[in-house]
Amino acid sequence: MLTKLWTKRSITRNDGGNAIVEFALIVPVLLIMMMGLVDAGRAISANARLGTGVTTALRYAMTDAYADAAISTAALEGSRYASGEASVAVSRFCECPDGSPITCTDTCPAGFRRIFVQVAMDRTQMTLFSYPVIGSSVTVSRTSSLQVP
Repeated sequence: MLTKLWTKRSITRNDGGNAIVEFALIVPVLLIMMMGLVDAGRAISANARLGTGVTTALRYAMTDAYADAAISTAALEGSRYASGEASVAVSRFCECPDGSPITCTDTCPAGFRRIFVQVAMDRTQMTLFSYPVIGSSVTVSRTSSLQVP
């Protein structure tokens, strides 16, 4: 008789409310994780675009290492960012063949000086919402240098 009551209660018991409560608890966690993945993907995409811009700028610098404005324009065009969306800094530095740094107007005691062009690009990537640790924006930057003839 007891087994008949137990089976009758288990058949008539409704567990639908438990599923709704569990769903309501897990959905905010999943949404926060998904938004974090979207923000991470946007930062990775910005990093890749900046890398392409720096590479394009250094390719242009191989033809004319002293045209800073043209190198900056090449960097922005290569990254497909407008001038207000990313910043570009072009600089030059020199060193002797032994690796010691010198100013670009000096001469090396032994051998010719080596001239390098450095291109740095920065972009502030806004996030979808403010995170406790990183805030509401992430600064993405890429820097590279090239020895020019």
